[in-house]
Amino acid sequence: MCKNIIPASLLFSLISSVPVYAGNWEVYKFVEIGVAGTDNYGLVDTDRSGDLQTDEIVGSVKPSVELSFSGNRFETEVAAEVELYQFNESDFNVVDPRLALGTTGTLVENLFYVNSSLNYGKLLPEDDFFDLGEDTDPQVRFRFNPFLARKIGRFADAYFGFGHQSIDGDTDGKIDTRQNAISFSLARNPKYGGFLWGFGGDYEKDRSDGTDFENASVYGSLGATVGQSVFFEVLGGAESNNYADLEEDKESAMWEASVKWTPNERTVLKVGYGDRFFGQGPTMSLKHRVRNSTFRADYTRGITTSTDPVLNPVTTFTEVPDSSVAPDTLDLIGDGSLTRRNTPYVEKQLRLGYKLAGRRSDLIVDAVYSNQDELDGTAEIESLLGRVAFDRHLSPLTTFRIQYDYKAKIREDAGATESDAAENRLAFKFIYNFDRKERASILKDDINE
Repeated sequence: MCKNIIPASLLFSLISSVPVYAGNWEVYKFVEIGVAGTDNYGLVDTDRSGDLQTDEIVGSVKPSVELSFSGNRFETEVAAEVELYQFNESDFNVVDPRLALGTTGTLVENLFYVNSSLNYGKLLPEDDFFDLGEDTDPQVRFRFNPFLARKIGRFADAYFGFGHQSIDGDTDGKIDTRQNAISFSLARNPKYGGFLWGFGGDYEKDRSDGTDFENASVYGSLGATVGQSVFFEVLGGAESNNYADLEEDKESAMWEASVKWTPNERTVLKVGYGDRFFGQGPTMSLKHRVRNSTFRADYTRGITTSTDPVLNPVTTFTEVPDSSVAPDTLDLIGDGSLTRRNTPYVEKQLRLGYKLAGRRSDLIVDAVYSNQDELDGTAEIESLLGRVAFDRHLSPLTTFRIQYDYKAKIREDAGATESDAAENRLAFKFIYNFDRKERASILKDDINE
């Protein structure tokens, strides 16, 4: 963990440099008490493994405190919580203290900006339950994204940024997973209308434990706006990577044609079709907002080192106003998931999300379908995840939550089914708000956004 002392210290110094008098600090205090039941803990395939599915009931208590600062040039959040888990059937319990720090700010107006975050805990926000009977070590996840961004009148917008994210185990003293990226672009903003152009490049490197992947690309684009609502763009370029063959770089051309339609401020639809080294295919993104509800659908194709897609968390600690739907991001490697795998997959992923915020009730529906093919063609994984969460505000202080999760996973190896498992999980939670204040995160936990 010592290798993260310098970046962590940098993050602390950025936070401590925020002038207290330039904005307001807000304090939010919560306690969450819940119980969850599952019919297949660990997503066990009983047909292949011979193991019996584990029915489990898990009780939890989680007090948390959050400090939120909003100033003229910086926004900062500091959050601390401790969650206590008690597993009923296995007589297993865990105490997990967590800390999260984040800051985003302007160092030089219209030029130099920075985003940073630091998470510490046995479970990171997107993680699931613990493995039964195993004492999980705490982890540190650090993300750092300084970037230069400047508007050059109506001529173009310029960007140059560096992104880093890593995860350290608490005991081995070395970085288990590490990813870096550099990207630049110079392009005319579509909001100015007429003929549009742009060029840029990206370099990504994953040097996690047992992993050494690199990808570099350069591209140029031409486009045009039609009226105030339609934007056409054609992008072409080249990329070089060593995903498929770790001993020899693979170079190939890439291209994409897309159209973006924005009929009003509540609706954005973008569809495209392109070709990269792993094949051709479509992409799509739709976001529609009506009064107090939001719907979003995204279909993406890319490279990932994670075989476990995740739903966005629905908790007091990490919830943001649009938490049921993944934000637009430029991730380092595929979906940005950090794992210790050393084999990349081509992933086709469909995400659907809906959130309804009422006066006293909120509803979140979230679903992910993922199809992953190993680059060498030896394995295929299909995953389906679904979630329905219903919040009922019983009083200005108390919220009752019902949350249902479904998870299914099929893995085929060399044409034969290797595993096929499914899990149903139901949870009930009471959340007590000591401050009678609604909390909405001001920070985005994604680099290069």
